[in-house]
Order: sequence, then structure tokens, then C-alpha cells
Amino acid sequence: MNRISSKVSIVLPTYNGAKYIRQSIDSCLNQTYKNIELIIVNDGSTDGTPEIIRSYEDGRIKYLTHEKNKGLPHALNTGFTKATGEYLAWTSDDNFYAEEAIEVMVRALHTNERVDFVYADYYFIDENNNISRSMCNPQPNMLNRGNCIGPCFLYGKKVCEETGDYDPEFFLVEDYEYWLRVRKKFKMKKINDCLYYFRLHPLSLSLSTNTSLVKKQMEKVRRKHIYTSIRYRLRSLTILLLPQKIVKELRKTKRFLLR
Repeated sequence: MNRISSKVSIVLPTYNGAKYIRQSIDSCLNQTYKNIELIIVNDGSTDGTPEIIRSYEDGRIKYLTHEKNKGLPHALNTGFTKATGEYLAWTSDDNFYAEEAIEVMVRALHTNERVDFVYADYYFIDENNNISRSMCNPQPNMLNRGNCIGPCFLYGKKVCEETGDYDPEFFLVEDYEYWLRVRKKFKMKKINDCLYYFRLHPLSLSLSTNTSLVKKQMEKVRRKHIYTSIRYRLRSLTILLLPQKIVKELRKTKRFLLR
């Protein structure tokens, strides 16, 4: 199969997303890259979301429903079980893609056979689609220091098959935990283009979530993937053995720890 014309499966989980979901759906269907299937997972919505989804008559849409809200990791897993594409992505019901986003990411994977996962920069927008600023993501080698992938990404089916499901135990940071698993086996590459619009509004999950809970979940991720790594343990041992003056100088580089 010609990779440049391969099908892309986009999973769109939604929970009470009626206010913005139409723009999110339209951004998927109106991509310059046409070989797309959109898998919408209604995760127990109680607002007008189901009616909006059903108003679309497009053969590229698959519509799945959870009778009760199960949370983002479960919704993603439900969606990806129905994905038939060679490339996979997921998006949110309040954000949207630039029209060339999928095409640019597919080409990035196609032109470098050794790369399995790509991600792009993005814009922050408000409730009225006004751009507040752009976000330039760090390189993949910074992933141990935090979630540098962002909301715009594409990866091959093989990545999904070998990495497995999103883990509900890491709700709120399920993407970060998944990326850390991906990076252990696969090559990641950053695309230096803004290809996505990330909306900040009072009801968004990123703003409405208890920050202390997120921190707790992040610490759980680090305990599983980072603190147990040989590289991290060697650095920790080095810190204990080196004179404090030298340790302070190393910390100034911001690259010695958690790299």
C-alpha cells in the first residue's frame, strides 16, 4: 500500500461537547488529506451532543456510544478498537485541526521511514477562536521532564498494536503515560508548524480539573516510567557522590536531570 494515500483514523471522544463539537468535526472532515475515517465516541453525554453528531450524513463517520460516562481513556480505547486506518490520531471536542494538519503529518511520516510518531506545534485560542499565542513544543528527548507532545500528533498502526491501550489508571495524564510507553520502542519527531487550535475556556478539561489531582497523577507516571529507569538512577547516584558545588553547576544546564 502507498503510505502517502493510506487511510487515517481520527478518534474524537466527546462528553457534553455540544458547544464546540461541530467545529471539531468539520475540521476533521474538511482536511486537505481526504482518506480519513472519523470515529466519534459519545461518552455518555447528557446535552445536545448526540443530536449534533447524528445530523452529519457522511460515510466517513463512525458513531459509537457509551450509555454512561466512562472517562477519556475508556472512550479512546473504544474508538481505536474500530479504527481501520494505517495512521492514527485523536482530537478533542472543543479543539480543531488546521485544514492541512493531517496531510503535513502523513508526509512527515512518509518521508522518513525510521520515524513512527510525529507531533506538531499549535495555537492557543479563546472561546471565540481568537488566537492568544502559539506553543512551540520541545524536542522528544525532553519527554521525561513533562508532556512535550501536545494535542496534535499522528502515529502508525504498529505503534498502537505494540503499545496497547490507554490506561484508565492514569486518567487526566493518560496521554503522557502513553507517550512514555511509545518512546521506549519508537522514534518520535517534532514538526515545526502550528497545525492545531487548542481552546482555553472555563469548561475545558485542562482548566476545570483539580490541579492537585493532576500533580498526583503525574507523580504516579514518573514513578512508573522515569524514577525506575537506569539512566535516572545513575544520575541520582552521581548527584550523591559529587561535591555539591559541581552538582549546582550541573543543575544550571537544565539537561542533567530527568533527561
